[in-house]
Amino acid sequence: MQSEEDQNREMTQTPIRILEVLDRLIPGGGVQDWLMNVARRIDREHFHLDFLATCAMRYDAELQDLGCRVFIGPSYYHLLAYSRFLARVLRENGPYDMVHVHSHYHSGHALRVAKGEGVPVRVVHCHVNNTWQLPSLSLLRRVFYGHMVKWTKRFATDGFAVSRSAARDLFGADWCADPRWRIFPAAFEEDAFRRLTVDAAAVRRELGIASDAFVIGHVGQFTRVKNHGFLIRMMAIAAKRSSNVVLLLIGDGPLLPAIREEVNRLGLNGHIILTGYRGDVPALMLGAMDAFVFPSLAEGLGLVLLEAQAAGLPILTTSEIPTEAIVVNALVKTLPLSQGEVAWAEAVLSMVNSVPSVTRAEALCLMQRSLFNIDYNVRALEKQYQELYQRREQPT
Repeated sequence: MQSEEDQNREMTQTPIRILEVLDRLIPGGGVQDWLMNVARRIDREHFHLDFLATCAMRYDAELQDLGCRVFIGPSYYHLLAYSRFLARVLRENGPYDMVHVHSHYHSGHALRVAKGEGVPVRVVHCHVNNTWQLPSLSLLRRVFYGHMVKWTKRFATDGFAVSRSAARDLFGADWCADPRWRIFPAAFEEDAFRRLTVDAAAVRRELGIASDAFVIGHVGQFTRVKNHGFLIRMMAIAAKRSSNVVLLLIGDGPLLPAIREEVNRLGLNGHIILTGYRGDVPALMLGAMDAFVFPSLAEGLGLVLLEAQAAGLPILTTSEIPTEAIVVNALVKTLPLSQGEVAWAEAVLSMVNSVPSVTRAEALCLMQRSLFNIDYNVRALEKQYQELYQRREQPT
């Protein structure tokens, strides 16, 4: 039976109000790009999204054009200032029906503040798998993260994870036993691959790539988990065996200057191209790349891997990648990082004369019919939001 509040909401068509809480609003990050696609497609008559982040660079203007408010506050590393800012946003701009928090280990803090401000639905969404990093952290950092995880479990009314490995990382090995936790993946804009007509020769000319070069691509932020150093060492080996191979690295991040310096030191400028951030990744995949490599130390899901499959590219990735991200099996080969750079270089060079057993059109069709279709994904998210709101905590 519907509550009086639900009946009034239906009569007035008041949208469910949701505050999306995340770290940054910069393009090039999988979570941010997915949330932007959600904001563009969500039924704004029934759902209103606002965003709270610790910095914004390119997306805030578009979000405001979509009717979303964007609140930029202090880093969550400054716990007291962040708490006060989040509480003020919730108090002065609410009431919010829901917070949807995407800050992984730091989510517990935002969930606690939301609970204190009376937000009835508090959803945490785990997009990464940081298990690989924990042994290298200081004792103080591990204790802090452990405390944040306890807060997450205490103050979240519900939780999503993009894969089983991501769920294990944040919710624990027994996550299946808690009915609050479930798998809900992110998705990508497959329309970009379907509607694009790409002049491959022009794309390569712009990048300074020879028409007969074999181009291996990678897209990712220059952070440790993406393992760019491994790719550079792999490429140093491959370049000695083939003068025709080029590595195209797309992305930005804190380690980009160090990687650029390493490329110069090894004399690989003729074999490695660093583009920085690009907003036309589908066009670069379709127009410049012949294959794709993905040697991440860990991934929550790996949205760019989904994009590479939509582009019909043969892919070499690690065995650490969640199996959920492999849709077009014929395109994907996994190789443990423990095999080393030589084995990876040999595997990459073996792709030069190989022909995929599926066409680009067939691969795109499989991706469009998968759970990672953004339109299907947004409709499923709307359904989740609606169901969570209907069974929300009632004030005591």
